[in-house]
Amino acid sequence: MAGGFSLKAMASRAKRRFPASMLFSMLAFAAAVAAIWILREQPVTWQDKPVRENDPVAVTVFLASFCGLCYSVAGTLLSEALNAKRLRAGLPIAGFAIGAGMFCLCSRFSPNWDAGIGVALSAALLCGALIAKGDRPQELLGQALGCLVGCASISVLVLLALNLLVSAAVELFASGLGWETTGQLQMTALAASALLAAPFLLFALLPDGDAPKDPGSRKVISYVILPAYMLLLIVLFGYIAAILVKWEWPSGRINPYALLALGTFAALHLLLTGEENRLSRLFSRFGAWMLLPVIFAQAVAVSIRIEAYGLTQSRILGLAFTAACLIPVGAALFRRYGRLFFPVCAVLLLVLTAAPQSPLNASALARRNQESRLFGALAHAGMLDGSGGILPNENASEEDRKIIWSSAEFLYLYCDSDTFPEDSRASGFLRQLDAAEEKAGFNQQAEALFGFGDPNRDWVSRSSFAYGVSTDSEVDVEGFRHAKWLSLLMNEDNEWRDDADGDTIQIDVLLPLADFESETLTEPDILLESGRTLRIISIERDELQYAEGNGKTQYQVCAWLLTP
Repeated sequence: MAGGFSLKAMASRAKRRFPASMLFSMLAFAAAVAAIWILREQPVTWQDKPVRENDPVAVTVFLASFCGLCYSVAGTLLSEALNAKRLRAGLPIAGFAIGAGMFCLCSRFSPNWDAGIGVALSAALLCGALIAKGDRPQELLGQALGCLVGCASISVLVLLALNLLVSAAVELFASGLGWETTGQLQMTALAASALLAAPFLLFALLPDGDAPKDPGSRKVISYVILPAYMLLLIVLFGYIAAILVKWEWPSGRINPYALLALGTFAALHLLLTGEENRLSRLFSRFGAWMLLPVIFAQAVAVSIRIEAYGLTQSRILGLAFTAACLIPVGAALFRRYGRLFFPVCAVLLLVLTAAPQSPLNASALARRNQESRLFGALAHAGMLDGSGGILPNENASEEDRKIIWSSAEFLYLYCDSDTFPEDSRASGFLRQLDAAEEKAGFNQQAEALFGFGDPNRDWVSRSSFAYGVSTDSEVDVEGFRHAKWLSLLMNEDNEWRDDADGDTIQIDVLLPLADFESETLTEPDILLESGRTLRIISIERDELQYAEGNGKTQYQVCAWLLTP
């Protein structure tokens, strides 16, 4: 690859032209991470929820530094346009101060416009600086706009790649993480893309006297998509290693990430020559061999899933896509190009998505497979009479129950009586299911028809509610500085302690306020020892009836924690 496009040369160019702006970019990223991870009370922006008067300090620092960053870049370009070497450091710093000050000024009037005004004004300064620079301002301006579009596109790719890695790591290694932690990881990926990747590319590629031309799609692929693909492989290899250490079968969770790895490999194999950089040469030589363990683990996981739950439309399409992707994988193993990938994909897509009446349609294949599984298990469990009617049998084996329930649920959710011929067994089953329990959901209908409940759940829940403050309209929070949304899961034996101030709420305090029969709360507000107010939105009571006969009651409390 040409030296002008190496990462080292790009970093050197960015450091030479925009040293202050690079520091401000890191400051904005650090402030964003602090706002995401350190602060416990995030700003509330929904109209139907309380809005506190002041943003946290870290959020303010982040937004102010972001606006200052935009002005800092414009200040650097302005110093270059004026050829003012003495102002080379002063103008970027002054631009940062002006941008941050504009944010603080605008946020006093309209918090929805502060960042927008900062970006718009800094973009206008940037364009003005480029127009005033050199003998060909229109060409420079066009290159700059193209650079901005390119940086935005690449940053989106970086964001998608980072979020994919977060999703894969959480799903495969830490599926028990709460949604809040997963959201914080995704927001960190967004901050890294917007505040580190995008400014770096902008600083390195903005045109000047010796700036290179547009890097081109192949260079973007080799420097952005290929590294992200290799990182995804590392995550998948880690999951495979964990399987071997634990000596257990791979989970179906690996399938979507393996499909993505296969599709990305096919695209990279067809688009890269191997001469772009060292990583592309490594990919050309060993990429297909590195993918073989992933393909094997995916095949085992999918076969286990099909054995347990049968074929679905998505599984059939996934298998077809995997088969097509094996063409470029095989071609790479034998140093061929693999052009057959495109016609094979086209033929499979045409066949599997043809008219629903086609016997090779993916939906039709899935329906027939599930119908066969359902009635095979019903016959094995002795639940069919002479005319094909279904008989309840609460003593059916566990294996038969699981097959019957999963296939019946698939036919109920994804098919209807018009999908099958009128005299087919599946149509008769759907009619019997509808007649088993009128105006009820699938669980109640299936339990009445089969004589047993969902074997994948060992409990049923009966819920009742008591409502306090309605969230359909704005909640009056006048006189309160902070509003924090709380969702508490409690039972009759525990208490809840807030980590911030040590307030303790016992279930014995909440239950006397709730009338579950009338679905009302006698008092929605509770004054806490710290001086804060707990404003209750609702209390949900779930009575869990387990298969062993042990019952347990738990309560879900939704409330606002208001700080005066």
